[in-house]
Amino acid sequence: MVLKPLEFSECIADTPWFRQNLHEHEVALEDAYKSIKNIETQCRELISCTRKLSLAQRAFAKTLTEFKIETVGTTQTDDERVIGNCLREYGKLINQVEEERTKILNEAESHYLEPLKKFRVEAIGRTLHEEKRKYEKESAKFYQSLEKHLHLSTVRKNDFREADAQLDIQQHSFCKASLQYVAEIQSVQERMKFEFVETLSSFLYSWLTFYHVGHVIHEDFKPFLDGVQDRVQKTKDSYMATIAEAEELKEKMLKTHTKAGQASNPPGTMAGGSERSSTIKQGYVYMQEKSKLPKTIGRDVLAGKWTKYYCVYSKETRIFTMIPITATSKTDMKGALGLSVSFKLKECLRRSSDSIDKRFCFDLIADERPDVMTFQALSEEDRRQWIDAMDGKQTVYSPGAGPVATTLQTQLDEIGFEFVQQCIAFLEERGIREQGLYRNCGVTSKVQKLMQLGLDKRKANGDKLNFNDDEWEIKTISSAVKTFLRNLPEPLMTFEQHSLFINAAKMDDRRTRVDHIHYYVHKLPPAHKSMLEIVIRHLRRVADRCSENLMTVGNLGVCFGPTLLRPKEETMAAIMDIKFCNVVVEVLIAHCEQIFGTEPPKSIGQPCPPKPDHRSIHHESSQPVVSLSERQSDNGRYMLTASSSVHASSSRPRAIMPASPAIRAHVAAVTTAAPAGSASSNSHIYDVPAEVATSSSKLVPSYGAPSTSAATTPTTPPSQAAGGVTRISAVAATSRAPRCESSDSLNSLISGGSDSPKTSKVSVEGPKAKMSTSYAPAYNPLACET
Repeated sequence: MVLKPLEFSECIADTPWFRQNLHEHEVALEDAYKSIKNIETQCRELISCTRKLSLAQRAFAKTLTEFKIETVGTTQTDDERVIGNCLREYGKLINQVEEERTKILNEAESHYLEPLKKFRVEAIGRTLHEEKRKYEKESAKFYQSLEKHLHLSTVRKNDFREADAQLDIQQHSFCKASLQYVAEIQSVQERMKFEFVETLSSFLYSWLTFYHVGHVIHEDFKPFLDGVQDRVQKTKDSYMATIAEAEELKEKMLKTHTKAGQASNPPGTMAGGSERSSTIKQGYVYMQEKSKLPKTIGRDVLAGKWTKYYCVYSKETRIFTMIPITATSKTDMKGALGLSVSFKLKECLRRSSDSIDKRFCFDLIADERPDVMTFQALSEEDRRQWIDAMDGKQTVYSPGAGPVATTLQTQLDEIGFEFVQQCIAFLEERGIREQGLYRNCGVTSKVQKLMQLGLDKRKANGDKLNFNDDEWEIKTISSAVKTFLRNLPEPLMTFEQHSLFINAAKMDDRRTRVDHIHYYVHKLPPAHKSMLEIVIRHLRRVADRCSENLMTVGNLGVCFGPTLLRPKEETMAAIMDIKFCNVVVEVLIAHCEQIFGTEPPKSIGQPCPPKPDHRSIHHESSQPVVSLSERQSDNGRYMLTASSSVHASSSRPRAIMPASPAIRAHVAAVTTAAPAGSASSNSHIYDVPAEVATSSSKLVPSYGAPSTSAATTPTTPPSQAAGGVTRISAVAATSRAPRCESSDSLNSLISGGSDSPKTSKVSVEGPKAKMSTSYAPAYNPLACET
């Protein structure tokens, strides 16, 4: 099972999707708690049974040691003496094995059972009980205070500074408890991979060691056992001859001493011996449910009810979506989405404080809906962000788009190629046998100095760098190569194809994975592909000397994975995918000759598996148009009701689910109409040829045995069940997920009626586009800073 990462930004925003994701993590930890407790119980039973087995084995060994074989005759032969002593040796052998078993049993309580119990109780139990109680307590306390704070009336001329300060303190406590709880959950999940597994691995290793000790004892005892077996066989043969003689003598005696007798034959015997968008604003707001009131009634009389919503606004499409917050919305987002309402924004107005008795209010007017809807933000800053977003006043920021301005910029030009080739040539000549090559980092100041000298355009036509200078160590030159590649404005594997390479690494079939990476490498820009070939061929030569430099394919993948592949947006999900970057580099190194020395497949039968499109917005060709039935105002306050009708020529979203930053790279926000035939199209998000590649010839790895990490087998892509994939552009490719029905009317929201909203559905032929969303900036994040 793979859980989505708990982003700290989502934790601060406290979105419904974060709550649902958090709930899934809690359920996983509860299951782990029960499973570990069950394992602990079974381990105790196993150890108890093993103690009983050990006691029985020792009792058996004691009996063997004390057993004596009497010899008939006057003296013993050598064979009889060995056979007479063999049972004593058997007993010693069993006792020797049991001594090793006793060591495991004596260490089991302190080395295995106690760590399991400690991890279960102190790590998982404390997180699920103490940290969760703190989080829920601070959450309830903060939102109760927020409710009271937002209901303070401006009519009474209260001094809000003290209330604001108190709310900030409570918000800081809530944010601190929330971040601590999220960090503890993710920490326990990650610690389980090594603390819990390490304990069980040690337990299993101790048993395997016990069995290995038994094998060693057996090997040492085998010559004696074989000697006993030979002597036993000789004794057996001797017995057969003796018994024949005895039988003959008996017959003689019978004939001699008795006239009749029955001969009896004596029986014979045998002896043996284990991913923040700049175009999205979202957050919690309160909407005033307005009712028909006489004009003579003041604004403080029969004030409309304020209902809490989670709203999402897309600057690109100007679509404003309202999701009602209910008691079950934390765990049942599908039901909450069914009640969502979306409309196209026409205008946003700041509400003056003298026109309403609430703070932080603003009005929205929908397109083709002249009625005014009044909303209350959570703070003045939150209102400013809403107003700025709906006025289009936002700055664009894309984290991870390249190195910071203070670093030395590098380019894939002639000077850059020459610098890298000079460094590689020197490393292959002098440093390829260096242990820890590319793993040992050079001094930053020396690396920067070397790069400045090597990349100085004024010296481009002059002499080459003198790497023989004592100032340039091997680790300095190798660090310069990595720094050059890391400081490129765009990584060698490019931002555009980053997700393609990552998804290729996640494919479970090794041949398909190599074919996809081969195909995408040849789709890189010429300069990027040329530099990548230079680097990978060099790394291949380094890996060929792994017996000397200790840099295997896996080690080089760890060093160059984050260097050659870099996501455009730095998210927790992207950080989690670094291991797949290493897999891509390992495949490139292991199959260097195939990827760079042969032509790529003209087509790849199955596209790379997409990341789950669990946060997309589906559009349906129906949009309600609310007409103004009544508009009354008193001191600037509007009273309105709305009615619903259907407009077949426009479209609005039927359901909304936010998209993570990684998914936004693959989901097109489409608002314009497309040809009617594209509405029923179903294609993969990757625009790749559709021909199915033949599978008659097996792929032969060009570098020894394939790397273990390069053969990682993630979840099987669902698209592999289909025979072929139709070539459709990414814009037209949409998911056929079930639509979530939502109300076509704002009447129940605006008028405050109790009746459930009616649903108007009109089937209009047209495309089902997707609109990406992201997470809103945190509510007053400065309050969480320490």
